[in-house]
Amino acid sequence: MSDYFDYRQYDRATRAHAFYQEMINGMIDNLKKQITKAKTKFRVLEIGCGNGSLTDRLVQLPNADILATDVDKNSIKFVKSRLKSDNLKIKRVNALKIKNRTPFDVIIASWNYEHITNYKNGWKLGKSIFDNLKDDGIYIEGAELVGPFKNEGGRQRTFLNYHEDIIDRALKAGNIDTAQIEYGALVSGLTGVSHFKRDKDTHVKEMEKGGLTLVTWKKFGPFSKKVGTAGNYLFIFKKK
Repeated sequence: MSDYFDYRQYDRATRAHAFYQEMINGMIDNLKKQITKAKTKFRVLEIGCGNGSLTDRLVQLPNADILATDVDKNSIKFVKSRLKSDNLKIKRVNALKIKNRTPFDVIIASWNYEHITNYKNGWKLGKSIFDNLKDDGIYIEGAELVGPFKNEGGRQRTFLNYHEDIIDRALKAGNIDTAQIEYGALVSGLTGVSHFKRDKDTHVKEMEKGGLTLVTWKKFGPFSKKVGTAGNYLFIFKKK
């Protein structure tokens, strides 16, 4: 993923993204609800920790042990350089190949399904999450999605409509880092390097094929006719 950006710039960009903080706050609020129910130490697996902007919220949670993972060595190096906590372990691992002896109470991830999987193997992420959760465990996901498409032309249009909206918002707010990162993401998605974004229904079906059950979802934005159903979402899945 870090083939087209610097993690320091990406860190600044995500924190200034139009809907990122709302999405992260929603994820943390849902995680807190799960932790308050726990009678013992809560075990949380983060997949695709990236720049650690979610990780540094996780380590502040009481009564929780965090394992933050990413397949990108540059991500691991960056997060290790800026985050140290007694309740945090950081490990380089492929999210599709995680095999932990002790299952987790919660698995959490933000903005990464489109980097971990492609248009053919999305269900494998759902299966990996299912295999590493306790029974009745929860998967909390923050995701960037595009609108539905039937062909390559439609795929490129929905990518353009979504990312142009975010770039425009960033430029108007003076967030040059966000605009540059979003442009890189757009190019990466259009050329098929990474960013294999799907629409909401397709993504949910992939997770369900892997064994998870959708509990609830919420869209944080943007809301416009041009963007349509594309945008930033919060999903709660459960292992039943």
